[in-house]
Amino acid sequence: MSRDAVNAGGKTASSAPNPAPEQQTEPLFPITTSGLDSYLSYRYDEATDSHSVVATQDLPANTHIAYITTHTPLPTPLYSTVQTSRSTHIELNSPLLYLNHSCQPTASITIFSPDAATGKYPATLPGDFTPGLNAPGSVKPGEHGIAGEVRVGERGVKKGEGVTFFYPCTEWSMGRGFECECRAVGCLGRIEGAKGLSGKQMEGRGKVAAWIAEMMRERDGE
Repeated sequence: MSRDAVNAGGKTASSAPNPAPEQQTEPLFPITTSGLDSYLSYRYDEATDSHSVVATQDLPANTHIAYITTHTPLPTPLYSTVQTSRSTHIELNSPLLYLNHSCQPTASITIFSPDAATGKYPATLPGDFTPGLNAPGSVKPGEHGIAGEVRVGERGVKKGEGVTFFYPCTEWSMGRGFECECRAVGCLGRIEGAKGLSGKQMEGRGKVAAWIAEMMRERDGE
């Protein structure tokens, strides 16, 4: 998930003001990570001090973008993490960090949850998983296994268009919600995770993670 850094500083009567924090204008990770440069480029918008990834060509629905193999597991969520089960989270450690939220996303994420007993992510693709279009024939797991796949969403994506996903598809309750500014038809406004959304509101916005669907059914008494 994309994030903005906030840096606060104080001063005393005898001290000079702290300099403004330096803007991060380059990606924290090279766009070549996980072969992302085959389909995506990084973009920094100075006017809004925002980061994103955009498509470098027209891509049809369900086109494979990347497997998630550079991640670091974390026990608790941060603003930049992706939830991978009811109680686990990862830092992506790649330019996938700049997949911004949209209520009409152009991408979808399929998560491979860690083993409940060992906490380890799979070393091979799950047997019931069908890769996206043009996916490589094999995938090399990273240090912490394979945590999922990112692919183009159901409507495809045009060259130069932002590659985005719907955060509540993986996030149950976000500790740091935000006001969505996607301006898409059907924009939900305040985004805080799937916990406060109805099944209808989740429809047509990408693959809903298994534990999100389960927790919504439990909440609704189904």
